[in-house]
Amino acid sequence: MSTFTPEEYVKYKEFIDLHAKEVSQYIVSCGYDFTPGSISKLGNIEAKNGFMDFPDYDEDEPIGTADSFVVLYFDYVDDDIDFNKLYDFFEQNLSYCLLKIAE
Repeated sequence: MSTFTPEEYVKYKEFIDLHAKEVSQYIVSCGYDFTPGSISKLGNIEAKNGFMDFPDYDEDEPIGTADSFVVLYFDYVDDDIDFNKLYDFFEQNLSYCLLKIAE
């Protein structure tokens, strides 16, 4: 698990904050809610349907909430965001991320 410099922490937090509303709207439009279980279900569906973007996805090994957040934020990631660090940020700050999309 990565440790974040203060600058990295701010960068990933700002990324989450910037796109939380869009991700939140998408979750609701798909008929899901903001619980970890619901987000994990949607993330698994999206990873399965987006097999070109998530070639390592294995439906026999469902992904958890942090991975699901990575899937749901995938379309907003640009070159300065590292997917491993993004996953670690979600994993380490899951409560914050859940609260942010529920605002």
